Amino acid sequence: MQIQKKLTILILSCLSVIPSFCYAQTEDAEREALARVISELSLINHIIDEAERKKEIYPHHQFKYDTLRSDLNEMVDGIQTHLNRPNRMPKRIAPLTTEYSE
Repeated sequence: MQIQKKLTILILSCLSVIPSFCYAQTEDAEREALARVISELSLINHIIDEAERKKEIYPHHQFKYDTLRSDLNEMVDGIQTHLNRPNRMPKRIAPLTTEYSE
């Protein structure tokens, strides 16, 4: 039961970074933050593996580790799909100076 609480807290704390990039000024900042979310979620998978190795053999209620992994993978896939889409807005290019002599 203690591991389940820790996993829940860890997942919620990782997902709490999502609102912070809502205020990002550029799409690149959002994409970088989403890439960090994917990275954090992959770290959570390692913690899930550890928790599963330490699970009780015959508890009254079995924790569904496969379901948790599936949900995390769905989140990663959704974020990755978004990141794989081309940018809708073209990047701003600084205008050329055009004056090369004094």
